[in-house]
Amino acid sequence: NTNLIMDKAQIYFDQKEYDLADYQAFLALYIDPTTEAAHLLEIHIAMAQGNPGLAVLRSQAYLYYYPGSANGYKLLGDARVAEGNPDLALEAYTQALAGGDNADVLVSRATLYSNQRRYEQARADLTTALTLNDDPQIRAQRMMAAYFAGNLATAESDAEALLGKNVLPDAQIKLLQARILVDGAKTDDQSTFENALTLLNAASSLPSDLQPVANEYRARVEYNLGKYPDALHAIEQSLSA
Repeated sequence: NTNLIMDKAQIYFDQKEYDLADYQAFLALYIDPTTEAAHLLEIHIAMAQGNPGLAVLRSQAYLYYYPGSANGYKLLGDARVAEGNPDLALEAYTQALAGGDNADVLVSRATLYSNQRRYEQARADLTTALTLNDDPQIRAQRMMAAYFAGNLATAESDAEALLGKNVLPDAQIKLLQARILVDGAKTDDQSTFENALTLLNAASSLPSDLQPVANEYRARVEYNLGKYPDALHAIEQSLSA
């Protein structure tokens, strides 16, 4: 009974006994090579064991029996990312979307685009994903993609919507809001720089990788406000990190 065998396999998988789970999935496929749950579990086992190459082969085997499966191409894309083949991963994710939009696939493809610094394409995918699933995590990703794509209006709108939602620390969001103000300000726009400084002062307890960024922007703000010793001190702090 393949259903019972797969129940047993899932229990082993949940207990992280991957070899035992793998054998049960193999038995199910020996009895019926079209057992979808067994194919899927085999892929997840390979990924859990840190073997993306095997996950690719198993994803391809699954797609042989279930051609056109969006889930199959999504798993193939994930495996390609894990083995370090972003171009093939992108191809798989795009194939997964051939039958229609899927929020999970769009987010995965957007993550890949962002890693390749193709921020406008990432922003577009995340915008579509948000229409399917209004998830604050997706909005947080779009906020960053929009910022790096130069779409400051969207980034600011997302930042405002995310404040107090505990998706990202408010300090990180306020830092981004300050960066948006500074990036879009003219050199004589004193009120904008004052607002940016207020946000920077409120952005406390930042992680170590963002502190140099905060100090760089603080230096730019204080320089434009004519506070040259403070600006010099801030940029020296940023450079020292």
